[in-house]
Amino acid sequence: MISILKRIAGYIIPYRAYLYLSKHKYALKQVFGLNKSQIANIDNRLQNVGIFWSDYYISKRPKRESWWQSDLVKRHVNILVANVDSNILSDGLNSLLLKRLRGKRLKQGVSVGCGNGDKEIRLLQLNVVEKFILFELSEEMVRVVKDKAIRLNLADRIEIRLENAFLHDFTDVKIDFIHWNNSLHHMFDVPAAIKWSYDILESDGVFYMDDYVGPTRFQYSEKAIHIVNEIRDDLPHKYLKSQYHDGQYFGHYINCDPNIFETALGDPSEAVDSGRILKSLKDYFPEAEIILTGGIIYFVALGGLYENFDEKNEKDVSVLNTLLERDKNYAQSLDDMSPYAVALAIK
Repeated sequence: MISILKRIAGYIIPYRAYLYLSKHKYALKQVFGLNKSQIANIDNRLQNVGIFWSDYYISKRPKRESWWQSDLVKRHVNILVANVDSNILSDGLNSLLLKRLRGKRLKQGVSVGCGNGDKEIRLLQLNVVEKFILFELSEEMVRVVKDKAIRLNLADRIEIRLENAFLHDFTDVKIDFIHWNNSLHHMFDVPAAIKWSYDILESDGVFYMDDYVGPTRFQYSEKAIHIVNEIRDDLPHKYLKSQYHDGQYFGHYINCDPNIFETALGDPSEAVDSGRILKSLKDYFPEAEIILTGGIIYFVALGGLYENFDEKNEKDVSVLNTLLERDKNYAQSLDDMSPYAVALAIK
């Protein structure tokens, strides 16, 4: 009798242990893969990231300092991706996704680093996906997303979490859509983030990316910097006016000190491992459809200058359109001249 009970216990206990390990495999991998000092360091960096972006969103900044605040540039990118004439960020990729889905509606999406949630809300409104689990490190943005969800009657379709997505347990949740939009380049270990995406994604699930894929910490090649400074040398002086300091103008571009993001700027996640995005994407999703969308001019050369372009002024629009055409040609004909790309992949 005792022998029989031992045999039963010998089966049940390992089986229950197996069930427990299966259910908590993501959290356990993190715990056993890192020592206490590493965990503390990561937690501190993530906390700094959250604080930085909360402060960033609250702070007053120029109305148009970046390309994603320019209707002209957003239209340019959307047309480049899918011939969609829209000034809504990522609408070209959204249109491409809808064509690939052929009427299928995705059930459960995950988005890491959702920011203000506008891009995910757009996909909900397009009925691409039924529900989203959103992850964010900024308390301010979590508050903003919650308010938007209530105001737009989407509270039952959005779950917003102030936490590290990689520690979340997805064992009992079927994920068929992974959404990365200008957040993958903030991941400290890009290959691990893409592998994580692959692992939690259901078979036939969709990997979606619209992101900065340029050099880590913005360390551009000499060839790229030469092109950027050639553009700035040719620009009329009025387009180089600084929106940050009265009476100052932008000069030649130089690579910044990579350590500045950990110290002076306070965002240790900025382009921290971006140089490995495209290679890692091809490693885990070899059939991914990748479209290079440029940016050596509209992101690097013109960064911080958009307030100087009046997009209702014919001459300013002409100058900007000429530069965008050059940007497209560089991205298509020269290596390492496209800091931005979009991608879709099916697992």
